[in-house]
Amino acid sequence: MLYQLPDKLLNKLSPINQLSSSGREKLGEKSHITQVKPGQMLSSENLNQWYIYLVKGRIQLKADGTPSTVIDVGSKNIFEPLFNNAQAHVRALAQEPCHILRFEKQLFNTLLEKERQSGTEVVEISVNEAQGELFKQVFQAYHAGNLDLPTMPDVAMKIAKTADDPDAGIEEIVKIVQLEATVAGSLIQAANSPLYRGTKQIDSIKNAIVRLGLKTTRSLATSIALRETFQVKSTQIKQAIHGLWEHTVNISALSYAIARRVDGFDPEYALMAGLLHDIGAIPILKYLEQNSTSSTPDELKDSISKLRAMVGVLVINYWGLDSELITVVEEAEDWHRDNKPEPDYCDIVIMAHLCDAMHHKGSEEFPKPSEVPAFHKLGLVSQDEEEKLQIFSEAEEEISGIRNLLNG
Repeated sequence: MLYQLPDKLLNKLSPINQLSSSGREKLGEKSHITQVKPGQMLSSENLNQWYIYLVKGRIQLKADGTPSTVIDVGSKNIFEPLFNNAQAHVRALAQEPCHILRFEKQLFNTLLEKERQSGTEVVEISVNEAQGELFKQVFQAYHAGNLDLPTMPDVAMKIAKTADDPDAGIEEIVKIVQLEATVAGSLIQAANSPLYRGTKQIDSIKNAIVRLGLKTTRSLATSIALRETFQVKSTQIKQAIHGLWEHTVNISALSYAIARRVDGFDPEYALMAGLLHDIGAIPILKYLEQNSTSSTPDELKDSISKLRAMVGVLVINYWGLDSELITVVEEAEDWHRDNKPEPDYCDIVIMAHLCDAMHHKGSEEFPKPSEVPAFHKLGLVSQDEEEKLQIFSEAEEEISGIRNLLNG
């Protein structure tokens, strides 16, 4: 049944709270409340077109490869969707009569896209006249179809589509990966690395996928294929793109290592979040290359730093990725972000970014880890009185392994 929801509740629900008040009202008008009987099972595969929330009762959640958890209206994560986009094959078993609130994802994405296209976010960032004009030009080029947005690698799209097909099996994935020599070789390398290594050496892509599992294969293949996005022929921006890739790989490796040490997170998804956090810089660099500009290198660097998040949102929406990655793109450099008590993937990328910055640029320019909310929410630990994170000493081998995997 349709149900009119108060904005006070909608403002707490993630990712619904990314909408403006009027957007939440429009979405709330189309919300549904469903009654679920004790013993009834809900499955993420059958409800992936909805954002699902528990508003009454008690439910047991079970995801593949993780212990089951029980949530009720008093749980800390009650304002998060029951089915996280980063998890696959999640089942929810009603332990008592429940009321389930659901929103259509497509409607949410449509409303969010309209709000982002309205340009309201530009005023929330301190930009000068030249930077505002640059974003205006980039945005107009985007709507005219003249902005060179990076495309999602073909192998990533094929694997995602096949992995979502309930009738497809490992053989179909093997056929796709075998056509991409770089991805195939990297997956075999991953299967034999200390991160996933078993007792026997792997020498075939099929055995590599069996060892890694379909979910990990999908995430790693997508991340490996994203390397193509950072490849350019132009000598004008090649150096800038190369530097961007090196930075991105560092953030991805650290995000992976942090996620491995915090309960409730998928390391491979964290790796991909790290890879995408600066994706908006690529269309800006290509646009500046194609259109002459009188800006100095420092001015261009500053412009890209301020505008990459807004353009990155265009890329994430263009690829049809989930809202969690939009949050990462928008807020991964907000050291003092503290919009909810529970940690998320953006918190992981924030700490990876801070850890990398302090390691390569020194600690003087950045806040101490203990001053960053994400540090406490993730339960991380400082190594000494200078507050150097333990992650470098604890995870040196796996960070190196991820870097090698992504660099090929």
